[in-house]
Amino acid sequence: LAISYCSLWPLAKKGAARRRQVEPVKFSEAALAGDPRAQRMLGIAAEERRDFDEALEWLRKAAKKGDAEAQFRVSSILAHGPLGRRDYVESMEWLLAAVRGSLPGAAVELGRRYADGVGVEKNDNKAFDIWLHAAESGDAAAQRAVGQAYMDGTGIEAEARRAGGWVAQAAAQG
Repeated sequence: LAISYCSLWPLAKKGAARRRQVEPVKFSEAALAGDPRAQRMLGIAAEERRDFDEALEWLRKAAKKGDAEAQFRVSSILAHGPLGRRDYVESMEWLLAAVRGSLPGAAVELGRRYADGVGVEKNDNKAFDIWLHAAESGDAAAQRAVGQAYMDGTGIEAEARRAGGWVAQAAAQG
């Protein structure tokens, strides 16, 4: 597309709410032309306005094109039910797609769902395994989750030294 992504940056006028507004014409042109990044950005803008129907419409379009962040956001909206309903089955499908897309944080959320039993049967061991796999791949949030699991004994025997090691690895990444 010939549309400049400079137009996708928030406008920096008066106040924080104003900075979050975007130039809708350029977003719309790119989104309607099928650009998944623009579709995701329109979805995020709608989500920030708390228009979850519109957010899901745009985010699903981007998610179907493989945009991992859009997949994660669709999953989150469906799991938390701001539309008055929750769909854990579809939410989990999109979350797994985001994990496969290597979105940082997606594996942590998947592990959290197993740890808390949100939309799946509670399974601390599976949660720990998911976090550990992501942590070993360098995901700092997963490293913190593994450290916390070792501290609390969630899905693994509590072991303070290992907890400290994982938390230190995460901290080294910022």
